[in-house]
Amino acid sequence: MAHALKDGIARAAGAPAIVAGTLAVIWLLSLSPPDAPFDPSAGLRAMLASVAVWSFAWGGILDRYARNRPTRGRGFFAACGAHFPALLRLGLVVLLLDAAFAALVGGDTTAIFGVALGMVATFARIRIVVEDRRSALGATLGALRFLRRNPAAIGLVVVFGVLQVIALLAIAFTVDPDAPAGWRRAVAQGSMALPVILILVEHAAGISLFQSRLAHASYTAAPPIAWPDSPAAEAITNRFPEGTR
Repeated sequence: MAHALKDGIARAAGAPAIVAGTLAVIWLLSLSPPDAPFDPSAGLRAMLASVAVWSFAWGGILDRYARNRPTRGRGFFAACGAHFPALLRLGLVVLLLDAAFAALVGGDTTAIFGVALGMVATFARIRIVVEDRRSALGATLGALRFLRRNPAAIGLVVVFGVLQVIALLAIAFTVDPDAPAGWRRAVAQGSMALPVILILVEHAAGISLFQSRLAHASYTAAPPIAWPDSPAAEAITNRFPEGTR
């Protein structure tokens, strides 16, 4: 698990554009008109929009971490589109299961169920992207098998869960309730960067652990894209074949 933590931090640090882009998307999603009228359905729409946005983004993010090399914009968005249907189905199923459990059972067990469900969802996302799966159900069952056979994966998620709770508590103590509303909002948005970074590092470390247990470092690495020579260079090569110069 220690190697996965170290490698996950290195993978996340090696892709600063992923961190910056993720924080920018979260900031944009958190914006709302200051004097917007109350709308009871706004929360549901925002939740569904969040699921859709992250189902699209996780494909490119996890693909970048799995390959552990720059994929550029074309590769990033190609991975986003390729894995979007399966990740969207997974996100909707997780959302429905969480809501159903809260409505039917409720109580303190809801938080425990949410943590367990999030743990399974994390490695289901990883299996969808790393193994190029099309079935959200198959990825979920695969995630359950992986967690059962690899207790280090459970420990990894628990460690990052504790770190995220500490980060959220630090944010709560940082924001002064007597400060102006605009200042409190700005501080809260700035402080939310730490939990987001922890989530990204958690997935990078999970990919590292998964690849080390079931595959190898180049499991999903495609051959490097080599840009072809210019027509002039190709013409020179054809005019003077090897051995005639």
